[in-house]
Formats: sequence, structure tokens, C-alpha cells
Amino acid sequence: MGTDKEVQLRFETLRTRSLVVIPSVHEVARHMLVKVNTTADMASAIWLLFLDASTALQDVFTDINVPFNCEFLVARPSGGSSFILTEVYRVAPSLSLHTPYFGYWTPGEGLHAPPASFYQRRSSLHGATLKVAVKSSPVLLVTQSLDGKEIEVGGIFGQVWRLLEKILHFKSDYISHENDSFGLLKEGAWTGVMGALTRNEVDASCLDFLMDSKRAEAIDFLNPILDSRTIVIVRKEDNFDTTWSSFSSPFSLGLWLATLTAMLVLAISLFFCQFSNKFSKKGRVTRRYSFGSVIFYIVSVFERQAQDLVLRCTSGHVVCLISQITSLVLFAGYSSFLTSYLTLRRTVVPFNNFQELLQDRSYSLGVTFHSSTYAFFRDNNDPVIQGVFNKLLKPTEDDLPRTHEEGVRRVCEGPKYAHVLPQEASSSLLRNATCDIIFVHGANIPGRRAMALVKHSPFRGLFKNNIQRMLETGILKELRQRYLSFVLQDENTPQPSVHIGNLIGVVNIWCAAIFISMVILVIERIWHRFGSKHLADRHENKMKINNNSDPVIDNIFSSK
Repeated sequence: MGTDKEVQLRFETLRTRSLVVIPSVHEVARHMLVKVNTTADMASAIWLLFLDASTALQDVFTDINVPFNCEFLVARPSGGSSFILTEVYRVAPSLSLHTPYFGYWTPGEGLHAPPASFYQRRSSLHGATLKVAVKSSPVLLVTQSLDGKEIEVGGIFGQVWRLLEKILHFKSDYISHENDSFGLLKEGAWTGVMGALTRNEVDASCLDFLMDSKRAEAIDFLNPILDSRTIVIVRKEDNFDTTWSSFSSPFSLGLWLATLTAMLVLAISLFFCQFSNKFSKKGRVTRRYSFGSVIFYIVSVFERQAQDLVLRCTSGHVVCLISQITSLVLFAGYSSFLTSYLTLRRTVVPFNNFQELLQDRSYSLGVTFHSSTYAFFRDNNDPVIQGVFNKLLKPTEDDLPRTHEEGVRRVCEGPKYAHVLPQEASSSLLRNATCDIIFVHGANIPGRRAMALVKHSPFRGLFKNNIQRMLETGILKELRQRYLSFVLQDENTPQPSVHIGNLIGVVNIWCAAIFISMVILVIERIWHRFGSKHLADRHENKMKINNNSDPVIDNIFSSK
């Protein structure tokens, strides 16, 4: 038979799903089965063992573990030249042997096999118990009883796992890893939950692992459940992108020029309309207004302000009507656009991408300790990402937040602190934040999240097959809408309002106008008080001079 390594090397040639036929159970064949079972992957081939009817299957496979994903058939004679085919497998090495009926074969009719696929025939784990590593995450809620013995899982990943338990008929022995990270490859060994999987301390984990190539070499990922986007968040400052151009942007330059031209044309037309009818119907002369007064009237109309301008000619009334209608249309369009712009304001973000974050130098960056996000920055070959890791993450590695909740708290409490978290979990994470938080959409990391099994798990195909069915039947879509509805606003969410910072320019003009008006009012009051008194004194002195003049001199001047 050769050494164990030789058996494994010979068996590697069967990875094209070859058919391995064992004509009878003799000592050499049984010894080969034992060696293959311990040194190679039996599921890489299809096995056919011919066994006489008097030999019990339990006796043959006493110390041989036929994996759950291995297609092992036993052919036993059934009278004449026909054979009955039986499948043989174990859910786990310590559990009993399962021997379901597969089909039969006759020389005349050939093979009669069931139409069901492999995982339709093997759709149950028969009550087996799997050790499952869990820890709280934004999309996996872990609750424990007071004594810590009973653990339940929730959230979208927890709900998917509970559905798998029900469909595949297995139980979960949840092992809490609350104090561990997801896992990081450090000095050739995995830490955290990844370490528990690679050391076979657990059978699976229903955590939301971010899929990457290094993790895929150490564990078996199941079907991706979420298309994830890890994004940077920062505290929202009272800083808005509102400038003087914001108040002129509703109209283009051409429309502004057309509006000014229309105001000038209407003012000229209204001014000359005064000369079309000099006298009123009663013969009285109508009042005429200066061109400046007419200009002021047209400007007031376009600003929707009332003015006392009385014209008795029909042509003037027509010009006034056109002015009112034109100003109404322009005012409605301008005010609606400006209101929507100021209400749905765009907050100024401190940086737009990782390059600008690196150049800013005033912000510190945080990721969860020993997470896949940390590994992304550490192992990435992009110079910008490497710069972010070397300058912002590596110096504070030991002080990185252990959870996303801690990272959100640091964003609100710390000065200029940015944190990286999964956007799909932002609703649950930011609901209890003590400050307003905004996303930096340009600084994000795309990825996919999935649950995981130990490497070469015999249940990988079964789990993946059922998750794919959940996707095809719409179950996953419904769960995403139920648990990841962070895009929808709550009914009690306050509607956006115009912030005073958006109107600071206009407020400054108002304040300046009020101040100037008060100064002019004070000057006028002083002028009327002292200036009018001075004029009254001069007039009184003049009257006194006239009253005290000499009559003789007056007669002389008058005779001359």
C-alpha cells in the first residue's frame, strides 16, 4: 500500500471525480479505505463497493468515517444478476452511520437512480450539533441569558442562520467571542474568531466576515449575503456650502440680464405713458412722476413690495399689469429654487477621499481592532492606502476601538476623529449617537460579507445550496429590506429646515441696512432740530430789521 503520503499523492489523481470501484471487502481493501479516510479527501471521487448480502454495513464501516459530502455507494446482490445500491455516509465521525436507499441495477434495464440531486437527497443533518462562534456586530445581534449559558442570535445574519437550522435540522452550540476581534493574520497565525476556525475549535461562524483572498485560503466562505461598502464617517460641523453665488444661482446670467432689461424697458414705457393723457376727465392736470420714481416703482414691483403710484391712463395700467405678472412668475421660480437649495443644503465635508484625508493631517482615523478593514489598509499595495496605514493607523494600533460603537463615540467626543464602518449597519450604529454624523462617500471600501465554515467542511456544499435557494426564492431580499432599512426615514424624523448659517449673508445686509437707516434718521433729527431753529432765527432777525427801518430813508430810496 505504501506510506500515508504515497496514498495521498495517488489519491490526488482522482480529483476529476473518478469512479473508484472496490470489488470486495478484503483486508487490503479495508486497510486502503482507512488510510484514504485519514489522509485524503474522499469526496473528491465517487466510490462503489461490492458487498455480499450477509455482511452488515455497520461492521464494514465501524472505524471508517465516510464524510457527509462523499458519494459512497454499496452494491449488494438482490437475486440473480441485479444489485441494490445503498448510500453510506456519516454527519460526523462520532455519529451513527446513515444508509439510505439509492436505487438498483439490472443487466436488462440498467441503473434506476432517483431524479433528485445530491443535496436534495442529503438535505438534513439529522439533529447534529455544530459549534458556532459568535460575537456582536452591526448585522449580528447576540443576546445572552443572565447566567451566560443560553445565547440567541438576531439581525440579518442571525436570522439566516436560524433559518438554516430549521431547514437542515441541526442545532447550534454558540460559543461567545465577545472579547475577540474578527481575526487578523499576524506572524503566520490567525487571531480572534478566524483563529478559532483555523484551529478547528468551532465548526462554523455566523459572523458577517468581509470576504478577501487571505481569509479564503484559511476558511470556507458561504454565499455572500450582503454587498458591503465600508465608509468613513465624521462629525457634522456647522459648516455649509453657502456663498453669495448661492443667491444668484437660481437664475443663469442670461436670465438675470433679461430681467434687468425688462425692468428698464418697463420703467421707460411707464414714464412716457404719463404724457399720453395730460388732463384727467374732470379737467384736472394729472400728477407726473420723475424717471427715478418710476424706476423705484418697477424695482419695488419685482421685489413684491407695494408702492403708491397713481396713473389715470389706460396705457400705464397695462404696463403696471405686465410688470406685476412678470415679477410674479420670476419671483415664484426664484423663491422655490432658492428655498429648496437652502433646505436641502450640502454640508461641506472636510475631505472627499483617502488622498485628501492624508493631505489634511488634522484628522485621526480609526478602524476596529484587528478587523478585515485593518488588514485591508495593512496589506494594500496602493501608495495612498499604504500612506494612510503608516501615518494614521499604525502609530495608534494599540489604541484602536474594539467595536464600532466605541468608534462612533470617539467621532462625537474627539476633535477631528474619523471612523470606518459598514454603511449597511449605519442605521443601528448611529441611532444612539450623541452628535450629527455625515458620510464621506468618496472614502469607501467595497466588499462582500458572508458566513464561514472551517476549511474543507463537509457541509459547505449543503449550506451554499440552501443559501442560494434563499436568494432565488426572495427570502434574502425580504430579510435585507427588513433588517437593513437604513435608507428609509422614520415617520418621526424631523424634516430638513433652513439653517441660519445659510442666510448669514442676507442677515448681514439686513443688519447693515438697519444700522445705516438709524444713522441717517439720527442725522435727520439733528438737522431738523438745529438747522430749522437756525433758519427760524434768521427769519426772525430779518423781520426785526424790516420792522425797525427809518421811514425818511425809505422815502428817499423810494423817491429815487
